[in-house]
Amino acid sequence: TKQKQAEAELEQVNVRFRLALAASGTGIWHHDLAARKSYWDKRTRDIYGLVADTDEVSPDLWHSYLHPDDRADAERAHMAPLQTQKVVAVQYRIIKRDGEIRHVESLIRFIADAQSSGQILGTVRDITEAKQREQELAHAARHDALTGLLNRAAFDRLLAEHIATARRLAVFYVDLDYFKALNDFAGHAAGDLALKRVAERILGCLPPPVHAARLGGDEF
Repeated sequence: TKQKQAEAELEQVNVRFRLALAASGTGIWHHDLAARKSYWDKRTRDIYGLVADTDEVSPDLWHSYLHPDDRADAERAHMAPLQTQKVVAVQYRIIKRDGEIRHVESLIRFIADAQSSGQILGTVRDITEAKQREQELAHAARHDALTGLLNRAAFDRLLAEHIATARRLAVFYVDLDYFKALNDFAGHAAGDLALKRVAERILGCLPPPVHAARLGGDEF
C-alpha cells in the first residue's frame, strides 16, 4: 500500500540520517519542557563521559558539566530558541567527571507542539581537536618558531597599538655581534642554540607586562 511504501521510504531516510550522524560523531538530545525530562543518545553520553544504559537523564545534569567561564553564555544560548524558533549555534567547554576539559558545539532549536509546551531539540559534537589546531595556527601566526618570541608582524601590530594610545613607551633593540661568524664557524645548529639562549635571557630580564620579539636573523 501507499502507506507502507511511505513508511519504508521514511525508514530509509532515517537510516541514512543516523549513518551520517554516526560518521560525523554528532550526538542528539532533546528536552521535554512540559515533562521536564531530558534524553541523551549514546553518542551524547559518550561525549560527556556519562556511563548510563538509558537515554533519559536528569534535566539538570547538563548544567553540572558546564565550565564556569562558559556557563552563562551556554545557558543563554540554550534558552534563545524559545523566543526565536530558529537554529542557534553555540560553542562552550565542559568539564567531565574525571576533570578533563573538552570543547563542544551545539545546535539548538525549539520544536512547537500544540499538545504540550514543546521540546528543545539539539545536537552536540566534540570540537576539542579542531579548537587546538585553531589555537596552534593562531600561535604560529604570531610567534617565531625558533625562539617562541613574538614575530616581526605581531610586534609591529603591538607597537602600533601602543603608539595609538598616545602613552609613553620604550623600545629596546638588540643586535648580536659576530652572529654570522658563529654560523660560519660552528654551524647553523650552534647559531640556532645561541638565538634560543639569548631569547631566554631576554625574557628572564623582563617583567610580565613587557613584550619581546625576534624581528628576524639576530635582531630582537
